Amino acid sequence: MRRGWGRWRGYMDEIEVVMRQAAERLEEAERLIAEAWERGLWHKRQRESVETEIVRRAQDMPFLGGLIAHARQLGENERLEPPDFIGRPWQEGEERAELTPALRFPEHPELEAVRPVEGSAAPARLRAAERALSERSRSMVVLLDDLVNPRNASAVLRTSEALGVQEVHIVQQEGRADLERTVTMLAERWLDLFWYRDIEAAVSALRARGYRILVSDYSSGAESLEDAPLAERVAVAFGSEQRGVSPALRAAADGFFFLPSVGFTSYLNVSVMAGISLYTLDRRMRAEGFWRAISVQDRSQLRRAWYAALAKGDVRRAREFKGWLDNPPEPAPARGSESARRREE
Repeated sequence: MRRGWGRWRGYMDEIEVVMRQAAERLEEAERLIAEAWERGLWHKRQRESVETEIVRRAQDMPFLGGLIAHARQLGENERLEPPDFIGRPWQEGEERAELTPALRFPEHPELEAVRPVEGSAAPARLRAAERALSERSRSMVVLLDDLVNPRNASAVLRTSEALGVQEVHIVQQEGRADLERTVTMLAERWLDLFWYRDIEAAVSALRARGYRILVSDYSSGAESLEDAPLAERVAVAFGSEQRGVSPALRAAADGFFFLPSVGFTSYLNVSVMAGISLYTLDRRMRAEGFWRAISVQDRSQLRRAWYAALAKGDVRRAREFKGWLDNPPEPAPARGSESARRREE
């Protein structure tokens, strides 16, 4: 059973999804009703009294009435802020933090490498690491703009790692929120994570490296996910689940994209939207010639950190894995490939 804030967050997440779906349907219905009753032609006093009258009629409705009563108790000046922040708050003057595999799993030069015996089979986990390294790229990175729910950020990290995206940039005003390992499945171990206090700092850092900022948003001028213009370096950005894209990110965007939908439900959870978007854009980057694998030097640095992580603190294994660094094994077959399927059979 989930305990403490885990249960609280799970309940709130599900309630939020239901409310957003209901709100979208209500908004669409109101638009049709307003058109049918020619709301735009009403006198000014009639138009201005609409919201007040809707609130009055909603007071005795299930669920809505209780929310209205509670809102009145809060008072006009009380801000609706999350009740807690679980993570590492920003320190005075701190604006950015970096968490990379090299920092998490530094080399231990005092450990003597054990060279593999000629003809011996390479450890399976090292071959899996080489498979991941061969498909790693920084052509496309991810930017998350102040997501409210750590579970969503955790899910995006897991998807990013699975697709070979090496960098995730996270803007969090409160600090460096704790990721949920039951969601990430430790995907963060293999990623370069960059945390920022504000979106301007994140955008500035990405622009300095030549990234085009492509934002997920249903704004005017947004293009379909399949048609959004790509470049050799693209930062795919997603706004807050509750507040949407921030004004600063909107102003900094080089382009906007949306996911066309044909069903009654247009709202998608940000982690689902990110999964679909990143997969589609990754396929497009490869097909259109924009995708680039990480450099040989970059791969070597990641290899050293990853091999250390895969040893999991076992000294004997760490020495063995270190012995493969100068002559790494062949990559394991890609998951889903014909050779991998034959091996599983």
